[in-house]
Amino acid sequence: MGKLSLGKASLLFLAVFFLLASGLVSAAGSGDSVFIGEAGLETGLSDSEWQSVDLGASYGATPLVFATTQTTNGGQDPSGAHIRGITETGFETQHCEYEASDGCDSHNGESNAWFSVDPSVISELNGLDSGTMDISGGSGGYTVEFDKSIDERPMLFTNIQTENGNDDSLNTQARGVNSDNATVEFCEQQGDDGCDSSHTEETIAWLAVDSTAVERTSGFDYGNFSTGDSNWQSVSFSQDFSQKPVVIADVQTESGTQEALYPEVDNVDTNGASIRFCESGGGDGCDTHATETVAWMAIDPGNVSINATGRTLCDSRGPKNECISSSTHEVSGESYNISSIFQTERSAVFEASESRAEISVSNSSTISGLWRGSFNISSRNTVLEAGASFRPGNGRTVIS
Repeated sequence: MGKLSLGKASLLFLAVFFLLASGLVSAAGSGDSVFIGEAGLETGLSDSEWQSVDLGASYGATPLVFATTQTTNGGQDPSGAHIRGITETGFETQHCEYEASDGCDSHNGESNAWFSVDPSVISELNGLDSGTMDISGGSGGYTVEFDKSIDERPMLFTNIQTENGNDDSLNTQARGVNSDNATVEFCEQQGDDGCDSSHTEETIAWLAVDSTAVERTSGFDYGNFSTGDSNWQSVSFSQDFSQKPVVIADVQTESGTQEALYPEVDNVDTNGASIRFCESGGGDGCDTHATETVAWMAIDPGNVSINATGRTLCDSRGPKNECISSSTHEVSGESYNISSIFQTERSAVFEASESRAEISVSNSSTISGLWRGSFNISSRNTVLEAGASFRPGNGRTVIS
C-alpha cells in the first residue's frame, strides 16, 4: 500500500486537505497559440546614447531580451546592440560601435531589433528553453544544459542583460551547440583580435529553439546558414509578414581563432533580409574569418504568440499569466520547472504510475484534480482545493 506524505506541510495543512476533499469546507472556485513575449524596433540610436523601451504585455517573470542591430547607416563596422535595466515594464537599449579604447565611438543613427520573452512561459513549452547566467570576462565560458523538451540541436540566441562594467563594446558567443548543452561566453573586444579577460561579471540570457517542435507560422520564421569572411548572406522568409519584421541573429559556432564577432542585419522587408557576422578588425570595417553558422529569427512587431507542439502542463493561461492545467497528462519520469502561478483544475488528471514525476513551482500553486502515482510537488505556497484526489498506489506523493 502506497502512502502520502506532506513533507514540510503541517498537520493543519493535512486537516484542511481532508476537509476540502470531503466538501465539508468550501473553497474558492478553482490553445494552440501561446503568448511568449513582444518584439519591436527601436530607431534613432546614435552616438551610443541609451533609449528606453516600454513593454506593454503582462509577464509572469522578468523578461529576457535579445537584440540585434538592424541597419547599417553609419558605414563603420562592426556595431552591437546592448541591453540593460530590464524590468517587467521595460528596458534600455544602445547601439555601440567599437572604439579602440574602452567605450563606444560616435556613429550615425541605427535601429535595434529586440525580442522580449517570458521565461515563465518558455519553461513550460516543448521545443523551447531559456535561462540566465552570471559570468565574467575571463571565465572561458559557461555550459548551458537544455531540458528534455529539446530533442534536436537547437538554434541558440544569447544577449547580455546588464552593464556592470565601464567598457561598452560587448557581445555574446556560443559554441558546441548540441541537443543537450552548449557553451556560452561574452567578449569585451580588446584590440584587433581577442577579448579582455578582466571584464567584471555580467548577466547573459539565452533562448534555445528546436526547429522540430516549434512551428513556423505567419509572422514568425527562423533559419540558419553558413558564411565566412564577414560576408553578407541574403535570406528569404518562408512565412508571410504583415509589415517589416523584427530580425535577430546570433553566431552558433567558433571556428576562427579571433573572438570578437558581431551579428548584423540590414535590408529588411517582408520578403527577406541580409544577415552576416562581422569580425572586427580593430577599427572601421570587418576582417576575414573562417566559416561560421549564423541563426536568425524574424518576428512581426507587437505581441508574439507561437504554436509550440507538445505543450507540457499548461493547457491555458489566466489573466496573470498563470499556468492552468485542466486535461490529462502522462508525466511518469518527467521533471517540470514552473515559474508562474500553477493552477490545476478539478478536471485535470496526472498519471505517474511508472516512475515518479517532479514538479517544482517557484511561485504559488492551487491543486485540484486526480493525481495517480508518485509525485514530488514543491511550491512556494500550496493550496489544496476541493476535488483534489491523490492515489499513490504502490508509490509515494510528497507535497512541500
